Amino acid sequence: LGDVVNYNDKLSVITPSLKQIVSSKGTGYRLRKWINHFSTIITLKSYLFFKGYRKSNTILWVFPPHDFVFPLLNNISHTKLVTQIVDNNSFRVGDKRAKFAAQQYDELVKKSNLVITSSQVNYNIFSKINESCLLIENGVGDEFISQPSDFPFKKENTRPRIGYIGWISQRTDVELLRYVALSKPDCSVVIVGPDVDKLIA
Repeated sequence: LGDVVNYNDKLSVITPSLKQIVSSKGTGYRLRKWINHFSTIITLKSYLFFKGYRKSNTILWVFPPHDFVFPLLNNISHTKLVTQIVDNNSFRVGDKRAKFAAQQYDELVKKSNLVITSSQVNYNIFSKINESCLLIENGVGDEFISQPSDFPFKKENTRPRIGYIGWISQRTDVELLRYVALSKPDCSVVIVGPDVDKLIA
């Protein structure tokens, strides 16, 4: 099934396993792929039914774009649908999945009882499609902010480091990073994160 985290008797977070039941290589590729996909859905449906989830007490909360969204939508009974759009992958110029993302956003937003966006740009776009749209900008809780510690560079006698941690994609503002690096010659700029374009190539 995958990872299951039960926070309380009303909230469980399930991460379906995408492991293959059978190898998708060789003869009968489409059938083997269907078996892998079908087995995941059946296992998830059975688990939810066993735990007491029914249409009347289930809210389906999805984060598109994802290949697994519509199988969930079509197979998991739910009374409400919430779509949360953190990024907008339809903006990714030249990305072969941008069209898929745009289509999924459009269909989900039209079907949703509630749409949650995290940027003003996305709110402006999707609130025109669904009036039940909220803007909840990104934030961080106080518990994640610790007291400052001694800077490592002072102990190691190295230059201060300015860090960026996150996805590296065509949306990454390389000119801004270059500007920071040139305007802070006494510091080292360290960039950490996966190259999205290589991951989806």
